[in-house]
Amino acid sequence: MTSKSGMALILVASLALFCQGCVTPDPRQTGLTPDVSQGFEAQAPADDARFEKFKTHAEQSRYTIDHAPWAQFLAAAVFDLGPSTRQRAARRTGGVHTGTRISTASRSHVRYEGNRVMFHLFNDDTQKFISTYRGEIAGIMDKYDYADFGRDEQLAFWLNLHNAILIDEIAKAHPIGRPRNFRLRDHDNALLFDAKLVRVAGEPLSLNDIRHKIVYANWSEPQVIYGFWEGTIGGVDILTNAFTGANVWSLLRSNGNGYVNSLRGVEAYPGSFGRIEFRVSNVYFEARRLFPDWPNDLYAHLDSHAGVSVGRLLAQPPRLLRALPYDSSTADFSGGEVARFGGNDNIAAILSLREEDTESNQEGGSAGTAATVLENFGAPVLNQTFRGGVSPDAIRLRDIEIENRKRRERDVTIEDIETPESDAADPDPEEKDDDAANGEN
Repeated sequence: MTSKSGMALILVASLALFCQGCVTPDPRQTGLTPDVSQGFEAQAPADDARFEKFKTHAEQSRYTIDHAPWAQFLAAAVFDLGPSTRQRAARRTGGVHTGTRISTASRSHVRYEGNRVMFHLFNDDTQKFISTYRGEIAGIMDKYDYADFGRDEQLAFWLNLHNAILIDEIAKAHPIGRPRNFRLRDHDNALLFDAKLVRVAGEPLSLNDIRHKIVYANWSEPQVIYGFWEGTIGGVDILTNAFTGANVWSLLRSNGNGYVNSLRGVEAYPGSFGRIEFRVSNVYFEARRLFPDWPNDLYAHLDSHAGVSVGRLLAQPPRLLRALPYDSSTADFSGGEVARFGGNDNIAAILSLREEDTESNQEGGSAGTAATVLENFGAPVLNQTFRGGVSPDAIRLRDIEIENRKRRERDVTIEDIETPESDAADPDPEEKDDDAANGEN
């Protein structure tokens, strides 16, 4: 492990991004065409005229955006837990674990699903890189005409920008309990997703603007849902790779497969006459405009991603489709809380790869594993400058990642056989005030 070497490499890449504009010309240059989304606009709400400029694109992109610096960062900063086993986490008993002073964050049965951003390892250099990348990627559209980019280049741009802004804002205020409830004092106390946090092509935009008024308004394909990280356990995964014009649809498809087949996406619930029905994530209700014939279009979309367990549920759709309880806790290692340890808080010891697991991790590289994170963020670990600690859940998450990796190697399929418990993952109303108070920093 070399001191600051991984982070220095990322910062050098960010300087290259600044100097080169992160854009290379595409030799194929053609005229512009309006973006037509086959019947989608007819039901979309009337949008502000200032979003009209984001409706045009080049038939063939004149430029290619280089997202390599962001891909390198995500490979280091995201802990990939692997696909869901569709097994519910055990119900918590009590609020404090014996022998520690750790307040438990997420109480939901899906708290061991989904990738996590390792905010506790970020130091000042990490924060500087994220903020630099966020500013430079947004600034591309001040240097180049948005309409000169093809649709895939534009989509990758919006997805990476949205996620970079969110990671940056959470990192600056970390720890926060629930990103959806977090307010920014320096933006008139606006909610995180409503605040105008970026300016693109001269237009001030919020995260909700990017998602609902630009991407959902101009791309009718439901796959785009799986590109937007919300910073929460219950939402879509943050990936260990960046979106590009070349890979955007394959990554969206892969992420969709993982989400639909997780308990966060679709889960069995007891229905009428003893029948087992299902509920779906609130993510789909928020993107309802992408499913004109609701809920039939949604069922068809889910079926295109469904594995065996979810496929069985879809065979008998419920009469009334309902949303699952949504775990809005922060998708980090402690659910947005500071872990105050009565025992060992050595992050390197907790997350280091065990010797017997090293060989099994050779195939496919080490992107997103603890080994990569510790190598690239060695300085904050060695200097003990990480913010907050890691709860016992972090150790369990690490064990789950190892178990899932070994399970994939054995190609074992686990079916869900349990019915839900009555406890829900609805947000605690009192935590709203706590998150707002965090915004006072």
